[in-house]
This record gives sequence, structure tokens and C-alpha cells, in this order.
Amino acid sequence: MENNKYIQQEKKKNIKNILLIIEIIFGVIFLIIFISILQKLGDSFYIDSNISKCISEKSILYTSSTCGHCTEQEGILGKYKDDFNIINCVKDKSRCGGIKMVPSWFINGKMYEGKKKWRELRKITGC
Repeated sequence: MENNKYIQQEKKKNIKNILLIIEIIFGVIFLIIFISILQKLGDSFYIDSNISKCISEKSILYTSSTCGHCTEQEGILGKYKDDFNIINCVKDKSRCGGIKMVPSWFINGKMYEGKKKWRELRKITGC
């Protein structure tokens, strides 16, 4: 009889431990998803039309219609994309002389290669 009670108690402990482990796993998964979403949104929360205009007035973005990173860069610009002077080097090769890779940014007289987040663009332009 006592052995039966002991077995029942152990089963309850095991079930509680399993449930705790499952809760921890779901918590970690939720945290990973949440952090991933925040990273994708990045600093776009802190961008408004004035900042976008300031950056766009000081920069030119060189892209290619066949470039995945260029598409991502334009995605980062989001609703402010139309504010920017974007040159597609496939369609307008004559304006892309000296461009070694795309995306590239020409900002304040200097070339910056690779895609940039808003935070980087603000820092480079001083906006």
C-alpha cells in the first residue's frame, strides 16, 4: 500500500517536472521569436519622414534588380523608399561607373558598401 502511494507521488512529481520543462521550452521559443521580430523591425520605430528626408538628401543608393541584398535594403527603407535617389545599375549602367558591389551608398562624398540599417544611415549622415 505504501509502495503504491510512493509510486503515485513519484508519478505526480515526474508529471510536474515534465510540465515545467515544457513550459521552459515554450518560454525560450517565445523569447527567440520575440527577439527575432524586434531585430527585423530594428530601429524603424525611430524613423520619421524628417529623418528619412535628411538621410535621402545626403545619399545615393546603388542597387541591382538581380541582387537579393538590394531588395532587402529597399525593404529596410520601407515606406520611405520613394524619398531616396536609388540607381539601378542594371538599367542605368552609365551612372554606376566605379561601383564595385551593390548595394552601395554614396553618402557625404564617401562610398559605403553593403546594406545598411537605419541606425547606420543616421550615424553616417549625421541625421
